[in-house]
Amino acid sequence: MNAPFGPKRRLEIELDEELAARAEALGVNISRVAADAVAARVAETTPSLQERRDRAEAHARFSKAFIERYGGWGDEFSTL
Repeated sequence: MNAPFGPKRRLEIELDEELAARAEALGVNISRVAADAVAARVAETTPSLQERRDRAEAHARFSKAFIERYGGWGDEFSTL
């Protein structure tokens, strides 16, 4: 994944020593792999624009049905 990365922030991670040594011997950029993995996880857990629209529409339908059935919360005090 070639996510566009902005300013960097230093973090500390812990890896098994043998795994880290093997990765370094293979020329694996551990920081880049970790950043790509985190970016992928964030992307898969962030709702898409369509999912957010679907939720907003469902909320609007529920709110409309609720108000039709029970009225608005301030209707009894309204003078309009």
